[in-house]
Amino acid sequence: MYLQIVENQKRLKNTTTDIYLPDFVVITGANGSGKSQLLESIKTNFKIDSMQEKVFYPSSTLKNADEVPYDREKISLIGLNQFQPHSGNAKSIIEDKANFQRLLSISNIIASEIELNPAVDVLNPNNFNTEFLRIYITPEATYNPSILRELQRVELEVIDIVAKKSGKALGDLKFHDFTIYSPIPKSGLFSSNLTTLFLQFLQKEKYYPHKADEEVAPWITFEKILERGKLPFNLVYPKLNESGYVEALLLDKDTGQQLKFEGLSSGEKTIMSLVFALYNSELEKNSNESQFPEVILFDEPDASLHPSLTKNFLQVIQDVFIKDNKVKVIMTTHSPSTIALSPIDSIFLMKNGNLELVNKDDAIISLTEGLSNLTILYEHVKQVFVEAEFDVYFYQTLYNLILNDYLNPDKVLTFMASGKKNEAGCDKVIEYTNLISANGNKTICGLIDWDLNKNRETDRIIVFGLNKRYTVENYVFDPTFLAFFLLLEQAEDVCKIGFDLTDNIITVTNISQEKLQNCVNLIVDRVYEHRVKKISPDDTPTRITLLNGYYIMLPKWYLISPGHALEESCIAAFPKLNGFNQKPDKLKKEIVNKVIKLHYRFLPDDIIEPFSKLQSISVN
Repeated sequence: MYLQIVENQKRLKNTTTDIYLPDFVVITGANGSGKSQLLESIKTNFKIDSMQEKVFYPSSTLKNADEVPYDREKISLIGLNQFQPHSGNAKSIIEDKANFQRLLSISNIIASEIELNPAVDVLNPNNFNTEFLRIYITPEATYNPSILRELQRVELEVIDIVAKKSGKALGDLKFHDFTIYSPIPKSGLFSSNLTTLFLQFLQKEKYYPHKADEEVAPWITFEKILERGKLPFNLVYPKLNESGYVEALLLDKDTGQQLKFEGLSSGEKTIMSLVFALYNSELEKNSNESQFPEVILFDEPDASLHPSLTKNFLQVIQDVFIKDNKVKVIMTTHSPSTIALSPIDSIFLMKNGNLELVNKDDAIISLTEGLSNLTILYEHVKQVFVEAEFDVYFYQTLYNLILNDYLNPDKVLTFMASGKKNEAGCDKVIEYTNLISANGNKTICGLIDWDLNKNRETDRIIVFGLNKRYTVENYVFDPTFLAFFLLLEQAEDVCKIGFDLTDNIITVTNISQEKLQNCVNLIVDRVYEHRVKKISPDDTPTRITLLNGYYIMLPKWYLISPGHALEESCIAAFPKLNGFNQKPDKLKKEIVNKVIKLHYRFLPDDIIEPFSKLQSISVN
């Protein structure tokens, strides 16, 4: 492929000769040199010469008759914020179940109509709307929009697909047929609805074991591909729970901890996104459809990668995207590791709007010019010292959860402990941050607890929970999350903490504000009854606004008491929590992993500010 830049009105310089671009292109250069602008322009403005395979950056007129606009849908521009692998969730399954019940009702009506008129067009909703509305709209249905709405052609198409795949007549279809055979909406190149795929196969094993025996379980396929990602995780083989749900989870090989895909670090998400692309590629081998575009433009996809993961990242790009799926890849980078590991003929330098092929040494020198050989400056990536290992887990999890909705996805934060358990603490965070930043590394900053007025913010030190909560424990043991955890683990009589016998960890997503406040009050009262000596006596009511828009009232002592004292009081109030506390921080990690990740919108909205402040710290 040849690149020619013409009639450019921006930073890029017009080319006097065509620039040959191999199938894999790695572009580096200083900030403001035009790298990202080139990618954006290729995505939005260029035209292609069908005879010479030249890519033109933007031209207001076509120069030759054989120049034709290229199909821009075949080009994908991928930023770092798009590496957010999702595996589906219980909420989508609940929505699917409601939809499948509706489709089953529709299929029965169609079957009856076919008996009366075998020639009826089964894909025309107008043929069935009158009968459907007559049968299914009742006074109760007035309040149920899923029943009230008229039939859609796409629903009839799904019913037709399910009937053909199951080999059944419309009148013989069962609810599980829709679960097993309904088409799964595509979730993008870098994600896959594992939850639904797993559920479909488990249901097929249950109802059609002879068919399941002829197929490879999707989790077996995914597990094999996951090994290529070389991440320290295994896939937890799924099982149906009592509610008929299934969840795709990972198992940390080192800690034995289960976690969701959304709980991965930024670098792990990048690699996992490629694992999903591998998996989707495998699924499509027997299909005529492909999610892969013809050209992928990556804007600094390696920004959050540790150098140890860079080699594997590049290998997947070259093997899966370029070799197996014939995709042309152009990426930008600020990483010397990426330059060092890339093919020698793929490295280009953008300087003052000019793009030229360079050797590795020149490219790396351009990145490290003006810096010490130990300090590589990433303008949008910051390393954040925190007080303890658990703080790393807690902050990274919260940051990943709220990044896309509440923060700037292009500014990456990675968290690291200031030392081992007995050596860490806020003093070490402050010391290391000041020392390293004073020696030229401006990507370093610190995040510490409030500790009730003990700690103050500086230009590089941010306080989490400033004037709000004593430590991270006051967030983890928030009465909302404590109540949800007790419900999930059946560690307390649910009626004694405000729940109904029909409540579960999924249904509490829709808990009313009034009911939530009642649960919170019951938890708070019990904890106060079992308080330890260091608990504050201040019971001033404090209004807490949550990310989901709710607000709850908490006594001030719950917020400003030392975090470890609050943790002790919670365990004393609910002794069964001791069963989750055999190892240091295990109970806290359980609450974060099982409850906060699922219901993070019940977090207080004050958690956004410290992360936003960290993203805003200058690196100059």
